[in-house]
Amino acid sequence: MTVSEERRHALYLGLESVLGRERAATMMEMLPPLGWAEVATRTDLAHQQVVLRTELEAFRTSLRAEMASLRAELQGEMASLRAELQGEMASLRAEVKQDVASLRAEVKQDVASLRAEVKEDVASLRSEVRALAGEVDRMGDRVLARLEARINDALVSQTRWVVGSVLATFVAFAGIVLGLGR
Repeated sequence: MTVSEERRHALYLGLESVLGRERAATMMEMLPPLGWAEVATRTDLAHQQVVLRTELEAFRTSLRAEMASLRAELQGEMASLRAELQGEMASLRAEVKQDVASLRAEVKQDVASLRAEVKEDVASLRSEVRALAGEVDRMGDRVLARLEARINDALVSQTRWVVGSVLATFVAFAGIVLGLGR
């Protein structure tokens, strides 16, 4: 016979009037919520335990297989990624080496070109300095020639003055000597 909720409530009210509210509540808590047919037996629990263990073992086996499959897949992907990265690194290394070699060649060429330009500029500068030195020498020669000409002119002028003065002195002496002798 199935116990309905109405019958449970009626039982509670009867117990409450006889035992009191607390004892009636305690008694109702000790009864199963539904009929005794719904209460599990030890056999039911043992059967459920076997079923649960079987399901858990199947789940464990399936999980291990799936994990092994994922491990193998992950290892394959990691190996593929490793190979891909090694290939890219080798390619990058070769590219960097080529760029460095190209840059080295460019720098050597630029240095050689710069060296040639500097040599050319130094040679041109030497030529200009030589030309300026020649011009300075010519200017010095002209200045010396002018100075020599002026000195010669001054010497000639002074020599004339000295000769004129000596002659005048001679003439004056001669005039004095002649004038005394007379």
